[in-house]
Amino acid sequence: CLCVEQEEGRVAAVFNVGTEDISLQEDSKLVNDGEYHTVRFSRNGGNASLQLDDLPAIERFPQ
Repeated sequence: CLCVEQEEGRVAAVFNVGTEDISLQEDSKLVNDGEYHTVRFSRNGGNASLQLDDLPAIERFPQ
């Protein structure tokens, strides 16, 4: 399951790896500014990344 959402101007992605929900959120830039934005989400097993526009990707690796 994958959910990409915007809450209070911030982009977040939540995905399930079978045993738990894992979330990634971009806090450094708001998207509720009336402009177009590009959101990229990538997942390989439990590893995931979320990138907004040209900002560095936020990465998550399971413990």
